[in-house]
Amino acid sequence: MIKSDKENLNKNEPVPDRKPGGPSEEQKKFERAVADIYIKGAHRNKSGVFKTNRAIFFMLALAFLILAVNAGCTQPEIDSGRNTIGNPTVALVIEPKDARVITGSYKQFAANAVDLEGKYTKVKPVWSATYGRITADGEYVAPEAPGYSVITAKFGTVAASTQIYIDSSNEIKNFFIIPESGEIEVGRSIQLVCRAQNAGGDFMQVLPSWDSDIGNITNTGYFSAPGSPTTAKITARFGRLEAYSNITVISVRPRSISITPNQVTLAAGESQKFYPIVYDGYGNVMSPKNIVWSTTYGKISSDGVYTCPDTPAAAQVIARIENVHGFAYVNSSSGSTAVRIDISPANAVLRIGESRQFTVSAYDVNDNLVALPAAATWSAINGTVTSNGVFTAYPASAGLATLKAFSGTLSKEITLLITE
Repeated sequence: MIKSDKENLNKNEPVPDRKPGGPSEEQKKFERAVADIYIKGAHRNKSGVFKTNRAIFFMLALAFLILAVNAGCTQPEIDSGRNTIGNPTVALVIEPKDARVITGSYKQFAANAVDLEGKYTKVKPVWSATYGRITADGEYVAPEAPGYSVITAKFGTVAASTQIYIDSSNEIKNFFIIPESGEIEVGRSIQLVCRAQNAGGDFMQVLPSWDSDIGNITNTGYFSAPGSPTTAKITARFGRLEAYSNITVISVRPRSISITPNQVTLAAGESQKFYPIVYDGYGNVMSPKNIVWSTTYGKISSDGVYTCPDTPAAAQVIARIENVHGFAYVNSSSGSTAVRIDISPANAVLRIGESRQFTVSAYDVNDNLVALPAAATWSAINGTVTSNGVFTAYPASAGLATLKAFSGTLSKEITLLITE
């Protein structure tokens, strides 16, 4: 048996040519060398141990053969993980992450592959969704019922997932009032609007109920401020939803000015500090800002300090804000005595509900401006008038109105025209 094997292996028969791509001549020589080692080992072991050694040498020969074939192969294996962005792809990133949509709408997803060098490249993966439908281009189509879906992208050997929440398009997610805060003048009105949005940011039509703790508000959100400064909390309700707006009511426009003290007597060189009190059209005291002081005789500073000249005489002290005036008097007893009073303006046309400031002045026999004999009082017909001379054509009807001023024993009456 041994001899037969040796004879067969040592035959000098030509080896048939192998097909292209087979072992090279060097590989053939290596195979014959391994066979020689195998046979020599067998000759040296003619005892019962021969079979074992033969198996060992056969395994060694097979191992060397595999190594030789691999070493001589110049064509690399195909790596399924290789792609155009790097070698290999190690991660997949989905954008956007944790998205939200409303029922029946769409959401576009995209995927980027990351290689070992950290480079990102947009790829076209295989998309899938656990709820709803996603196209091959990554466009998610939300179903008609709210829910939750896991979006998965697979590219080669890597995959990534994100989640998307489907909200009802009929459910209100944002409920608010415009404006949510602001200022309004006493007695004025403002229109407030209530807005509702779904999860997608679309505006929804709502008809809320309205309420205000101060002032008046209609069922359409038209708020009328009270006649005094305050803060109003306005509430809009729709089902169990509530929205709030805080509106500050302030006095803006002065309607009258009074001066304290109203009458003083000063000697030559003496001074007196005057203080203005400013009122709005509802009789609310306002901050005396931008007061301009003047006098008919003597000097007065910008902060209301009057100084009597060396020759004392009757003088009128005037405090003014825009076209609103207030008056005080100095040395009314040392000058001429008032013989008449006049109202300014002497006439006016007002619409129903409109207000106007009137003032009263006193004059001596030479038509010189002098102090009033006493603090002025007022009365009105077809309208109302405050103690500071603010006339309001309300309650009133279209036609004529009468305004009258009194000071001591003197009085003055004018006629006003009221229109609709």
